[in-house]
Amino acid sequence: MSSAFEMQFPTDDTDEGLHTALVGHADKLITAHEAALKVKHGDHVFVGTACATPRSLVAALEALPKPAADVELLHFLIDHAAFMVHPDWQGCSLASAMQQTMKTYAMARGVRGFVAKMLSSYLHMIRLARNSSVNVSTTEGEDGTVYVTSRF
Repeated sequence: MSSAFEMQFPTDDTDEGLHTALVGHADKLITAHEAALKVKHGDHVFVGTACATPRSLVAALEALPKPAADVELLHFLIDHAAFMVHPDWQGCSLASAMQQTMKTYAMARGVRGFVAKMLSSYLHMIRLARNSSVNVSTTEGEDGTVYVTSRF
């Protein structure tokens, strides 16, 4: 009997519908299911962003019956991160509470940190990010941005 994983991600051994640029490399292509099974303990997997996200691979990784331990999945979702707090609520630690809620939610799902790209003029957000975790680093970008890396 097939597992739910195998039923959701069947192997497709045909070259039908393969883009002409890939036909010469057909022997090197594998399914999302096969790629997910190749992820080993301690691997770092970078998943493309926005429209470049390989949705079938992400779904295959999520559906693994027994995922490998200590795998770092890197996926950049946030561009120019900022919390907007109405002036009447500023100074009440509302942004800190939102940041902590986001961190708690992420940690409960196995996320071990995040990277955010912020405009260097977002001083309050940069300070908030620096205070959100003991393991935070910032890197200045060349385009007036700051990359904030926070590990939980």
